[in-house]
Amino acid sequence: RRPRQAQAHQELRMHSRLAQFEMNQLQEMQEVKHHLHEELAERERQNRVDLARHAELQKDSKSREETLESTAAELEKELKFWQRRSDEDLEELLQLQSEMKSLKDAEALAAADWEKTLHMNLRQQQMEAREDLRQVR
Repeated sequence: RRPRQAQAHQELRMHSRLAQFEMNQLQEMQEVKHHLHEELAERERQNRVDLARHAELQKDSKSREETLESTAAELEKELKFWQRRSDEDLEELLQLQSEMKSLKDAEALAAADWEKTLHMNLRQQQMEAREDLRQVR
């Protein structure tokens, strides 16, 4: 009866060790599972943070792009204004230059005409003076 009891006791110890081993395995697996859940939760939290940051950056980028487009449109308007103004100023300058040339030409003609008239008057006076001298003699 003792060998059977010894065998039963040995089987009981084996089952006990096996059960303990399986419990240890189960506990380790639960710890690993718990650790993986924590890691997953942390990654999900980080993903949410990253997505929110990405959305914020996209919003900022879009806002900057709109500001740049608006500024570019304003600068283009201003450039067109100044180009038009420059063209008008150039046109006015050319007109003034043309008028100045006409005035100089007219002044030169008037001076030549005045000089001619002066010479004619001088000749006329000389002729009259000679005639007066002749009459006096």
